[in-house]
Amino acid sequence: MLDWLASKEGFLLTHYGFEGKHYTRSGNTITLLADNSGTGSGTPEAPDWLSTWSFFTPEAPMALGLQVIDPRLTERDKEIREFLAQLLTKPKLGVTLSPPIGIDVSAFRSKQNELLITLLFSDKSGARWPEYYADLMDNYYGKEIIANFEQQVREAAR
Repeated sequence: MLDWLASKEGFLLTHYGFEGKHYTRSGNTITLLADNSGTGSGTPEAPDWLSTWSFFTPEAPMALGLQVIDPRLTERDKEIREFLAQLLTKPKLGVTLSPPIGIDVSAFRSKQNELLITLLFSDKSGARWPEYYADLMDNYYGKEIIANFEQQVREAAR
């Protein structure tokens, strides 16, 4: 089963759904169908294939020699995708981040969640975000937490 999932056919099923229903194929060109391209919707008609098997079949159609055409992408989307593809990246660092000793990250996260809920459902605006951000950074050790994480990532990247 796992060998099949790693194959081109398994990749196509887990990422794009059923041929003829969710996409068409001509050689190595996959064209997503606009009305069915939401294979990540999680409905019975279009199960959430990608999130179910993404641990085993990463998003890399080019590794299998496939070109994917998504009719939902605008020209601007394509320009952004091309720009991002040109950026230099490093392999994953594999570092475990830990908070500074003596700082309760759960208090920070609880307050952050509370403020985000307020922002989304009560304020219904981002107008007060700078105030909420300052509260998190100043009163819940946000600056120290982020500085500590940054230091750990920089040390791991050396």
